[in-house]
Amino acid sequence: MSKSLLKALCSILLIIIFFCCMVVCANETKPELKFNNDGTFKIVQFTDIHWNYKSDKNEKLFKVIEKVLDVEKPDIVILTGDIVRSQFTANGWKAVTAPIIERKIPWAVTLGNHDDENDMNRKKIVSLLETLPYSTVEAGPQNIDGVGNYVLKIKNSKEDKVAAVIYCIDSNAYSPVKEMGKYGWIMQITAANNNIPLPSLAFFHIPLPEYNDVWNAKTPACIGSKNENSCPPEFNSGMFMSMQKSKDIMGIFVGHDHDNDYAGCLQGICLAYGRKTGFESYGSMEQGARVINLKEGKREFDSCIITGEGKILNQFHYPKSFE
Repeated sequence: MSKSLLKALCSILLIIIFFCCMVVCANETKPELKFNNDGTFKIVQFTDIHWNYKSDKNEKLFKVIEKVLDVEKPDIVILTGDIVRSQFTANGWKAVTAPIIERKIPWAVTLGNHDDENDMNRKKIVSLLETLPYSTVEAGPQNIDGVGNYVLKIKNSKEDKVAAVIYCIDSNAYSPVKEMGKYGWIMQITAANNNIPLPSLAFFHIPLPEYNDVWNAKTPACIGSKNENSCPPEFNSGMFMSMQKSKDIMGIFVGHDHDNDYAGCLQGICLAYGRKTGFESYGSMEQGARVINLKEGKREFDSCIITGEGKILNQFHYPKSFE
C-alpha cells in the first residue's frame, strides 16, 4: 500500500471517529438562523471543492477552509456544489463539513452536476447531509424536480419574525417542464408575508444564461474577473425572469465555472460567482470563498472574495456599487 493511500485511509478513519463522537451532539431540530444584535448576518460560500480521498492536496484544501472560517466567523456556510468527486462519497462529505461542525456553524448545501457521479446518488447524499450536526439541508418537496430544494428563513434580531430568506436550489437538471415547478415555490414566501417581498438570496450550482448577459452589458460594469466562458444550460428555463418578477431576490450566487468570480447587476438582481475553493480541478485563480453580509431590515448587502491567504478582493455593496 502506497504512503499516500495509507495517509488518506487514516484521515478517513479519523473523520469517522470524529463523527461517532459528534452524533451525540447532533441537533434533533434544524439550527435557528437569526440576525445578530448589530443587525448583521454573514454568509460564507464555498464552491467546487472537488474533494478526492486520494488527493495529496487535501491538507492545503482544509487550510483554506479553516482560514476562511476563522477569519470571517460566518453565521452560515453554504456549499454550492461539486463538493465530493471520488469514491468514499459519504466520508468525503463528512471530511468537508467537519471544520464547519467543529466550529458549531450552521451549514447548507446545493448539489452540483458532479456530486452524484460515484457511489451515492443525490437522494442518498441529501439523506446523509440531513443527519449531520448543524445541517440545515432538506430534501425538499417531492413535486419539484431535483433533490435539495429548500428555504432557509432568517429571523430578525429582536422578534420571532422572518426578516430575510435564502433559497437553496438544485440546478442539476434544467428540464423545460419540471423546472417550472420551482417558480411557484419561490413565490409562496412573498404570499405568506402579506405579499410584501422579503430580502432574499438564491444559491445553486450552475449559472443562468443571464450570467453572460450581465457581463456583456458593460454598464454597470461587473466587479471581479471573467477568465472563461460562462457555462449555463443551453435551455433558458425562465428562472431569472421569474425571480425578477417576484421582487424578493436581491442576489444569485453560483459556482461551476472555476475561472470566474465576477458579480454584476441585471434588472435589479445581483448575479455573482463564488470563488473556487478546491485544488483538484482546473482553474488559475487562487482558492478562496465568497463572503456576503446581509443587513437586517434593508434590501442591501456587502460582498467580497476572501482567499486562502486572507486577502480581500472585489468588494462591493449592493445595490449602490451597480447604480
